Amino acid sequence: MRKLSVSLILVVLLSIIGLGWLLNQVYVSTAEESNAGDDTVKLARKIATLYQLSDNKPNILSIWNSTSMYPLELIPKSDFPVPESIKDSFQRGEALILETDTEIKAHFYLNESHHVLAISLPLARQPEQNIKIVLTLIFYAGIVIIVLVWVWPLILRLIALQDTLKRIGKGDLKARIGVPSWSYIKTIEREFNRMAQQIESLIEDNKLLGRAVSHNLKTPLARLRFGIEALTATGDSEKRHDYGKRVERDMVEMESLISTLLNYAQLEENAIIQDFTPISLVELVEQCMQSYLENKLHWRFEVEGFDSNIVANEQYLSILIHNLFSNAQRFAKSEVLVKVRVCTVGSSDQRIELSVEDDGPGIEQSERDQVIKPFWRGGNNHNASEQPLGGHGMGLAIVSRIAYWHNAKLLISKSDGLSGAKILVEFPLYKSS
Repeated sequence: MRKLSVSLILVVLLSIIGLGWLLNQVYVSTAEESNAGDDTVKLARKIATLYQLSDNKPNILSIWNSTSMYPLELIPKSDFPVPESIKDSFQRGEALILETDTEIKAHFYLNESHHVLAISLPLARQPEQNIKIVLTLIFYAGIVIIVLVWVWPLILRLIALQDTLKRIGKGDLKARIGVPSWSYIKTIEREFNRMAQQIESLIEDNKLLGRAVSHNLKTPLARLRFGIEALTATGDSEKRHDYGKRVERDMVEMESLISTLLNYAQLEENAIIQDFTPISLVELVEQCMQSYLENKLHWRFEVEGFDSNIVANEQYLSILIHNLFSNAQRFAKSEVLVKVRVCTVGSSDQRIELSVEDDGPGIEQSERDQVIKPFWRGGNNHNASEQPLGGHGMGLAIVSRIAYWHNAKLLISKSDGLSGAKILVEFPLYKSS
């Protein structure tokens, strides 16, 4: 918007200054052409010189006036008062020019006869007021045309934005607006596309959540109903105790599912994260890893490069790391490798990578785009060990969402060293100013 405002102000200022200067030049040249000016004085001086050189001045005066379009008139000096300020220069021979709306009169003092010779010359010019009106209209019309030429591409972009909005309003959630390089509102268009992507993702997540909740709640509800019926129908104390344990297990599963749903819904509500601060990723990973070192798995932690910071929300970044660790712990057989590494992307853009690898069954190529969706459990899920909050397919969905909020990339591949899954999150490197 700043670029748009500055360009509009520059266009208006430059058009006002440029048109004003151009029309002023036209006005000055027109005024010079419309006034007799120096050419008129030169002509009058030549006529006065011819008159003074003539030997028969009375006759030449009558003959001249009868044949010429420039009338001559002799005025006695006493009948032609001259201001004291110009009297001396007038008597030395300088012309005195008097101008009316229709003609110019040049007056010359004749030393020999002590008369004033007046020469009338026509004034061939348009009225000055008409010129001013025409040039003023041209000025304003020019400003309007220049601004319209500047604003027309903006109008086209706004029309395209409106058409895209109508398509989204009619249900076409994949509609996006193209962003040409010359657009005045590239930032707005990109933000609009990002917003449209978020709306599409949110609606897809809601649909998926609805289907997943319906599917995931049916099984524990059915088991719970069967257990309660069996519990009330039997009188055997041993069976009642067994049925009670089953009902309690189903209740724990339902509670876990509902808790997971609430946590994910809370993430959706807090999509606009505040309190981004520089955080040492190495230190935070070490802190989060402490709670996973006591199980039977062998955890390795490697750091490549220097201990660097990223700009993040510590609370949500901790959730991301814990979900990565829980996912690895759930699928690993014996070993988990955690690595933090500083790398350079392109010529100068530095990034910091957090990768978690395990020696489990891995994630199939065909499922890597699906595992980041809520409630998606891949084909290798049956090989996972039982964990309290890890069996609903939400771990990588939460990781994906938090990574997106932090402008980080989530990549899923196969571990080269451990042959299991490799989950990599690539963060922008924080550079202090």
